[in-house]
Amino acid sequence: MTSTTPAGTGQQATSGTIGGVAGAPSASRAQELVSRAAGGKDSAPVQMTAPFTGEPIASLPQATDADVRAAFDDARAAQRKWAVTPAVERQQVLTRLMKLVLDRQQEGLDLVQVESGKSRLDAFDEIAATALASSYYGKHSAKLLGQEHASAPQKRCGADAAVPQVRTRGAGARTRGERLRCPVALRASFGRWRWRRPRCACSRRAWPSPATGAR
Repeated sequence: MTSTTPAGTGQQATSGTIGGVAGAPSASRAQELVSRAAGGKDSAPVQMTAPFTGEPIASLPQATDADVRAAFDDARAAQRKWAVTPAVERQQVLTRLMKLVLDRQQEGLDLVQVESGKSRLDAFDEIAATALASSYYGKHSAKLLGQEHASAPQKRCGADAAVPQVRTRGAGARTRGERLRCPVALRASFGRWRWRRPRCACSRRAWPSPATGAR
């Protein structure tokens, strides 16, 4: 889909595609993607519609409090192993993510357009920003972090939890500082859906976390 035309402007909406938008991926593809969403089995789904046609896109499951708590428990367990994964290996994961975004950019552009009603150019802005952010941290995170403390981080509470641990050696003018970076266990990012580039905002805030060993 290289362009989209709203219904009623000379081009008929196409049944069998997401949101009835001509050239969009198939409706079955939407269901396949939705089936990967976790949680929300016991709550009423949210119906999304395509701005171009006003037709349904998909029904998204809502997460209950129990779903959120379960997701946090799973992420917390996975983070303990991720925290001691070498920074270079974490870089490789982000680099693979960048390649996947670029390899599937045509479908990504289609989905952004169908969901938001954006032009192709504006949709590309979001895809490109996501790829650039993952590429940057995939290349530079190990260098930015320097030498990491490989052992499991000690739990700290309050304001100190956000401050890197610092160890000093020696005294007076010869004092040497050694910074030990210990990732926080979990981090949540909330995107402003009314902002011009909500996906870009989420990706730019999300990628530093896995790069530093957090989740």
